[in-house]
Amino acid sequence: MMNVLAALAVISWTAPTHNTDGSVLTNLESHVVYCATTFAAIESSPRGEVMMPEQSFTLPDLSAGTWLCAAKARTSADVYSALSQTVTVVVEAPPPPPPPPSGVVTVMSTVMELRVGKNGPWLVRKVGTVPLGVSCIGDPLMVVTGADWYAVPRSAVTFTKSVSTSAKIVARCN
Repeated sequence: MMNVLAALAVISWTAPTHNTDGSVLTNLESHVVYCATTFAAIESSPRGEVMMPEQSFTLPDLSAGTWLCAAKARTSADVYSALSQTVTVVVEAPPPPPPPPSGVVTVMSTVMELRVGKNGPWLVRKVGTVPLGVSCIGDPLMVVTGADWYAVPRSAVTFTKSVSTSAKIVARCN
């Protein structure tokens, strides 16, 4: 089972290498991905096709709830495998909107991941960029050598590294 906090999930799999009779599979062309909210509806709910050698698929626009996903391998002769094992994806409702802006704006485009430990907060790594002038959120989460680091809206960030939805994302603001 996979829990996601956004209406976006990525599923992946290992491509088969043998046919059901044990012979070597030589003409695998793609995988067709299916998702539905009931077992009965899976095979009638294709979400997309992934050409080889890709072995993952992004499921966009899933509404909150429990989704059942599976795939079928497809050969170049248009022969389909049986449905794979089903994976359960639980999409939680989106988080509440961020608090109102603090009245300060970004003065540096670097966006960092911030963690808080027993010795206080620290900047972990650069995770993306944000345009200058974006409204910052709340009070400063960290002050380093006179620079105030505030939370910034995720929607304004261009991420270059993946971060969890629980990570605090900050930029220099004043």
